[in-house]
Amino acid sequence: GYFDLTDTVRLVAGARYSDEKKKYEYQRIRPANTTLRNEKTFTSTNPRFGVEWRPQDDLLVYATATSGFKSGGFNATNPLDDFNPEKVWAYEAGAKTRYLDRRGRIAASAFYYDYTDIQVLQYVVELVGGVSQLRPNITNGGQATLYGVDLDTDFAVTENLTVGGGLAYLHSEFGSAIFCDPFYGACPSATGANNFNVEGNSLARAPEWTGNAYVEYILPLPFPGQ
Repeated sequence: GYFDLTDTVRLVAGARYSDEKKKYEYQRIRPANTTLRNEKTFTSTNPRFGVEWRPQDDLLVYATATSGFKSGGFNATNPLDDFNPEKVWAYEAGAKTRYLDRRGRIAASAFYYDYTDIQVLQYVVELVGGVSQLRPNITNGGQATLYGVDLDTDFAVTENLTVGGGLAYLHSEFGSAIFCDPFYGACPSATGANNFNVEGNSLARAPEWTGNAYVEYILPLPFPGQ
């Protein structure tokens, strides 16, 4: 919902309630016909708050605070090997504008994400038929933070030709999180000898700089369509 404080200032708010139930049954051939079962329920209430300011036509300045939720689950080879839900508070502020009779568009934002029990994909050692194999395993990585800025723009050079692009900077960092490294021995490690604190390390697949550019040309067809 929203509420207009003035002609140019609007408050927005919302909430999402999630109730998810997951069941998992795994049939093992060895030992003879062993069945593993697990069932879990995950619930979460996630609010969203924001303010929008439109000081003039074709200009929006905004700020939001949003809570997010991703339910837990089970790893593929063992229903008893479960992981917890992931939660995040995401804060963002920015501006969007159009200019030259709306031919051009610029959008810029700054953001900060605060994760709790972030879900991380690892590879752990598992004995299969007496042979050590690496298998994917989802685990909770404790706390993590990400922040950065994002800029994208496009411009209609002609009625048919549009050019655009974007640039983003991202900083990601684990808080206090302990992971087991399979290259130093079996994981999970009973003694903890293979456990390492990754506090301060960046997250996987989170490049510091990303960018893109594009050109789009629309061709009308001799029949309806383009």
